[in-house]
Amino acid sequence: DDHRETRTNAAGAFSLEGLTAPGYRLWALKQGFQARWTEPFAPGNRSVTMVVDTQGKVRGRAVDAQRRPLKKFFVDQKQFDSETGEFEYELRHDNPVVEVRAPGIGSSVVELKGKMGETVELGELVVRQVPDVVLTVLEEGTRAPVTDMPIGYFTRVNGMDTGMMTHRDGAFDKQGRTRLPGVLAPGVFAGCAWMACRGEVAIPPGATSATLLIKRWGSE
Repeated sequence: DDHRETRTNAAGAFSLEGLTAPGYRLWALKQGFQARWTEPFAPGNRSVTMVVDTQGKVRGRAVDAQRRPLKKFFVDQKQFDSETGEFEYELRHDNPVVEVRAPGIGSSVVELKGKMGETVELGELVVRQVPDVVLTVLEEGTRAPVTDMPIGYFTRVNGMDTGMMTHRDGAFDKQGRTRLPGVLAPGVFAGCAWMACRGEVAIPPGATSATLLIKRWGSE
């Protein structure tokens, strides 16, 4: 992967030169602010303006269906170990939903109600079992099964992708099928992780199967 870094000047301006490969994506990261990134774009001269918001927080308590505290769980992609199930999580993007997942138990999704930069109190979140999604990955055009591509979820909010939530690499059968965790949140898509290919498919909340058609870079 071609990874470049630079810093903005006092006016917030920056430049990157020598970008030649397809599929570049710009990230803006600063402590205390939410991460922001662009859609993939082809090389060439271009001007980009990125607006970042101050970072907010969510607080809550994760419990199972019997209201017992969960001691190991994830909030979005961050892992928590808590005897009481309590957590505090810094939001790094403007996704309006937060997902709490406990491996082997299930998930819970809550819609955030508050302004960017605020601390939102979620209260008690009950984590329940959610059916897995069986995703069939095929080459666009030939419909040949794909068994060698890292695949994952991302969430799209107001036209912005908020990043991969999970991915699988090599866990396919001969028909191009792989199993991903169940989805409760709206606006979730399955696609290629790490910009390995192009293609996406929407995964509605509660779906148990979907088909993803992909196109490898340079296959045109």
